[in-house]
Amino acid sequence: MNIVQWRKQHGVTQDQMADAIGSSRPHLSKIERGTTEPSPDLARRIEAFTRGEVSAASLLGLTETRGARRGLREDAAAFDASSGLTITLPFSPEREKLLRESGIDAADIARAGAEKALKEAEAKAWAESNREAIDAYNIWIEKHGTLAEQFGTI
Repeated sequence: MNIVQWRKQHGVTQDQMADAIGSSRPHLSKIERGTTEPSPDLARRIEAFTRGEVSAASLLGLTETRGARRGLREDAAAFDASSGLTITLPFSPEREKLLRESGIDAADIARAGAEKALKEAEAKAWAESNREAIDAYNIWIEKHGTLAEQFGTI
């Protein structure tokens, strides 16, 4: 079930839900329309608010949606506490041979991609958790200008 379906089924407005999950109505609207993903923390708060009827995994694209694969396949990764996260890359033997012959280390590429995605997710989560302060700062700058503008250097 998606957020809009859940809200309509339970008679909850966007404003009510946004207040309950600690978000803004415009941000919740963007999540509902699929133009932005919630932070993992916000996804967990939505899941808790909906008592699991809207899952954090589905909000973060970690489950199948409308028959299309999105996100990560849970059955393709295994966790080994002694050596960290191990990911099995499903290549045919022919493709594996081509990768080796080309000197391509798929594990390094996957690791770099995962690191980049993690940094982006952390930045997004930081911006969301600091949204109120960022908005207040931007309003202050609009009203008073930057320090350089105040001193006339710009």
